[in-house]
Amino acid sequence: MVSPVLVQVASVTDIAVSLKIGALAQTVEVSGEGVTVLQTSSNMIGTTIDLKQIEDLPITGRDLTQLSYLTPGYNRTWNGLPSIDQGNNIDGVIGSPSRMKFTGNAQPVVSARLEDIGEMTVQTDQLDLDQDFGQAIMQINFIIRRGGNEYHGRVYEDFRNADLNANSWSNNGYGIARPPFILNDFGGSVGGPIRKNKLFFFGSFSMSKSPGTISASNLVLTPAAQTGAFTYTGSDGVTRTINLLSMANSFNSALPGTVNPTSLPS
Repeated sequence: MVSPVLVQVASVTDIAVSLKIGALAQTVEVSGEGVTVLQTSSNMIGTTIDLKQIEDLPITGRDLTQLSYLTPGYNRTWNGLPSIDQGNNIDGVIGSPSRMKFTGNAQPVVSARLEDIGEMTVQTDQLDLDQDFGQAIMQINFIIRRGGNEYHGRVYEDFRNADLNANSWSNNGYGIARPPFILNDFGGSVGGPIRKNKLFFFGSFSMSKSPGTISASNLVLTPAAQTGAFTYTGSDGVTRTINLLSMANSFNSALPGTVNPTSLPS
């Protein structure tokens, strides 16, 4: 019996077992810490970020890709690789179609929710041929959570408003008050058995509410200008009014001399 065995995303797990001849009643038990110190079956270089890190580390905007910046070798990109060489997948399904690769593939086009992810691995070098999908030489692998024989769930609430935030240094210098701000980012997940040892379920829900207002304006012609009459000041300082439509029609009779009624505002 070999227990426990730790299997991580995108990693080959080897178990070395040595047995000696013993008596019929003899039991050989091999135990270990379950942590692979040296990978002997693959030359892939990568870092696994487990569930505890995903749940405990603060993430702005609940963007999972921020956790990949914690891996060794990252300095605005991974090991100096251009951004177009970065890829990602969710449960083995490509998360970015890479139709346009001007800015790379590190950010999934379809990203799983943070509360859905159980583990992620960042592979930065020596990917297997079945790992890069022919797109990248760096991969972020996401594995989503599953249900189990025990019911489990979690809820979260990220609440922020102007009273909880400090004003900026420049606003304080100019005597400007803190701008209004309200954010409610909440949700949860639940999983469990439908039929023990055979069929399970897992579901999640999330919502972000941040009410706000926006001011918009538009420029329109004055009533006189809408009829073609424009006022200007000549080089002699005298203000004059001229009808541009009439001037255009007198220059070329094919041009309209009056305003099209369908273009007038109602």
